[in-house]
Amino acid sequence: LFQYLGKGWIDARFAERLEVFKHEQAKELQRMKVEVESVLSGALKLQDREFSVLPDAWNKLNEAYSLTGWVLSPMQQYPGVGRMADDQLEEFLKDSELLESQKTRVRDADSRERDKVYQAKIFWHRIGRAKSAVVDLQNFVASQGLFLPPSLKQQFLEMLPILWSALTSKEVGHDAEDWKMQSEGW
Repeated sequence: LFQYLGKGWIDARFAERLEVFKHEQAKELQRMKVEVESVLSGALKLQDREFSVLPDAWNKLNEAYSLTGWVLSPMQQYPGVGRMADDQLEEFLKDSELLESQKTRVRDADSRERDKVYQAKIFWHRIGRAKSAVVDLQNFVASQGLFLPPSLKQQFLEMLPILWSALTSKEVGHDAEDWKMQSEGW
């Protein structure tokens, strides 16, 4: 009787402890699943953000580089405002990005000097557009650089001073009418 009851009691205790152990293992397994899913979810969100940031970064770099190259190019194209009749000039200036005071200076200039006046005034709008694109790129890299691969972010950061240096050379060279400095920017 003692052997029979002892065996039943031992089996019951063993089964009870086995159930507690299984329950603890199931809880630990569930906790590990949640932890793995959390880490995986974070990594996937980071990758999604990286994939959305990369095209924007390349577009901003392309715009900044293209506009800088356009402003620095020694072969600039300008409309021949000196050859335009007054009504053509008015029509052209109406859609121009020049300020009203600048448009007035172009209008008031002698027809032989209109081209020079127009080119001098539009230069600042062109270089302003290029600088704005570089600033936009710089701000984008600063705010979204966390989502760029470190080596790529470093390359973006190395490109910014080059663009600024080129634009500065062009701007200062234009102000000083120093063609050598302007060509250094190119």
